[in-house]
Amino acid sequence: MHSRKLALAMAKQHRQCPPPDIIQDPLQQDQIKLHCSICPYCSTDLSSDIPFWDKFSQMIVKKYSKAGVTEPDISIRPGQFRRITYGLAGWKDGFYYSPPLILVLESNESRSNTALVAQTFHDIALAGPEDLILSAEQTGCGELFVQCWHIYTLKADDLEPPLGQINPDIFNGVKRMTKNHNDLPDWVLMPPPLTEQDPRKYFRELEVDTGYFFASQSVGRLIEDLEHHRIRMVYSSPDQVIQAFNEKIDGIFCPVPVDTMEEALAALELPEEYYPLAAADKDKKTVAAKFVFIQNQKIMDLKGAEAEIYSVTPLSGRVAVSGKIHGLPENPDESTFLCSLFSEDYTKAFLAEKTEWDPEQGFFYAEFSTDRVSDLDFRITLVFET
Repeated sequence: MHSRKLALAMAKQHRQCPPPDIIQDPLQQDQIKLHCSICPYCSTDLSSDIPFWDKFSQMIVKKYSKAGVTEPDISIRPGQFRRITYGLAGWKDGFYYSPPLILVLESNESRSNTALVAQTFHDIALAGPEDLILSAEQTGCGELFVQCWHIYTLKADDLEPPLGQINPDIFNGVKRMTKNHNDLPDWVLMPPPLTEQDPRKYFRELEVDTGYFFASQSVGRLIEDLEHHRIRMVYSSPDQVIQAFNEKIDGIFCPVPVDTMEEALAALELPEEYYPLAAADKDKKTVAAKFVFIQNQKIMDLKGAEAEIYSVTPLSGRVAVSGKIHGLPENPDESTFLCSLFSEDYTKAFLAEKTEWDPEQGFFYAEFSTDRVSDLDFRITLVFET
């Protein structure tokens, strides 16, 4: 085993130096110059290091070669080793951060689109207390250690396909150590304690910096999705959403062009016979509504419904609509409320810019940017995700 000082130097290059494709990218040259001015390992001409990095990259690819035979759409499960998406790699303060390999501890992919993960590293010379060393046979993707002290949350979409999987017994040992660092499995290989000038102290600072670089971006993307009430589906276009609807019920149509999948969910209409019969009450204004049931990000069922409009109120450059949805299914608190307004010439469906939704009583409120105050044609959709 090489010295920890050498291991630390190699770890810094692995975590914070640009790989060959970035070095050779003409658009990256300003960042490359800044990096070379502050990085002791890259202060010479980086082009001479490209053969080394190519060999290093090939070694990493060979070590994790199982990625090529793994189904890319396999669900995220505890105990899997995955790499953070390369789409989050990038520059910070003159250093280039490449995605680390993580171990999935918890997955909430279907509900909150999140995963709780622990960071890993491949050079066990840098393992210390509260790290769990695993053999290549135990991981399926090479020898490494799990940093049981270094845990964070990521957006599930920001994880690449799995590279390996540990068995339940080993995973339970990891989970025990994340909760209590002194609760060590019987089979664990104990790293030596940290010393005063131990290189592993500096390595841990590097690891925290790396984790923060990726977690802060990932959580930021997650918050942005939540703020926009993004509905997660396997489809990649509005046309695919419309096709998925038609596979469930013949005769579904979209009366206006749509640009996004959420617009499609809100604007699509069921055949007339799928809606409840309207009550013969002239004082009661109703609009068509529908319930869309999504399971594992796929449209599974549809049901026509009715929404009663209580008021349509002009505001300054806006209009507000309020009312109540009748005939709610079970667990309405697990729903997303969508309200759309058709343009006057029926060439566009606008989603409400502001909504409030009471799943217990069925009351709703929505605001749109428009100067129109009459002949407003609304559509309402509740999306249930499981």
